[in-house]
Amino acid sequence: YLTNILKLDIYEENFSAIIGSMVHYVMEKCLSNNNDNVDIYVNEFLKDKKLAKKETFFIEKYRKEIKNLLEETKLEKTYSKLDKAMYEKRIDIEYDENTHFTGIIDKILYYEDKLNTYIALIDYKTGNDDISLKYLNEGLNIQLPIYLYLVSKLAFTNPIYTGFYLQKFNIIDKDYRLLGYSNSDKEILSYLDSNYDNSKIIKGLKTLKDGSFGKTSKILSNDEINNIIEKTDNIIKKVINDIKDNKFDINPKVIDDKNIGCEYCKYKDICFITKEDEQIISGGVDNAIYS
Repeated sequence: YLTNILKLDIYEENFSAIIGSMVHYVMEKCLSNNNDNVDIYVNEFLKDKKLAKKETFFIEKYRKEIKNLLEETKLEKTYSKLDKAMYEKRIDIEYDENTHFTGIIDKILYYEDKLNTYIALIDYKTGNDDISLKYLNEGLNIQLPIYLYLVSKLAFTNPIYTGFYLQKFNIIDKDYRLLGYSNSDKEILSYLDSNYDNSKIIKGLKTLKDGSFGKTSKILSNDEINNIIEKTDNIIKKVINDIKDNKFDINPKVIDDKNIGCEYCKYKDICFITKEDEQIISGGVDNAIYS
């Protein structure tokens, strides 16, 4: 409300935002143009940026790591049948004349046969985002579910989701494996990763000797994935209705005594929040997809 209606937001581009935008820009250009020359696109992105010496130092480290991230995407292709791709795909959903919901997905990989379209969604992340679905009912950690929902609106023939993931990127961990949820149907999953038994490209994904998935594997059935899409649709519609009803309640979510709702708020100095406004969430729901 304060940002989009009262227009009180003063946007300041910090260095973290520059790094995030640079990674997205360079990866989109390299993959779309089938060009591995990272330096060309880094220089192109930075041409109008004024950076301090310290920032320039870190830019060079990130430049090197983007090259490693690009190598990881090549490794993914060796295990995948998903031979088509969309990069920085903008999807706009019109609910009515005055209401649109829009998102941009970093990478959509897919394979089409006569009956189905097998799809994987990947979003690059330079931050430390949580992918847990335990708080789906509260609309938290909802970015990946939103991407599923957006892609469900594209004109794919009988879409089947092999998985949806974050691909985290930083100069410390240097672990570029996909982090997210995979389809529990092995035939479907094999379209994304033929080596799912001991995956080299999906973090934690493996099977045991009896053929079952290991405890570190994050897997979902087709029904569970479709339920995520349906629940996300309902959450978005509720937010739209609340906005139309001028309902901007102050009710930040608190998990494990941490107020995550106010953590990054720009308007703390003018907010009249009290302790009674906080909404305590205890532990989340393991089956939030269905509940």
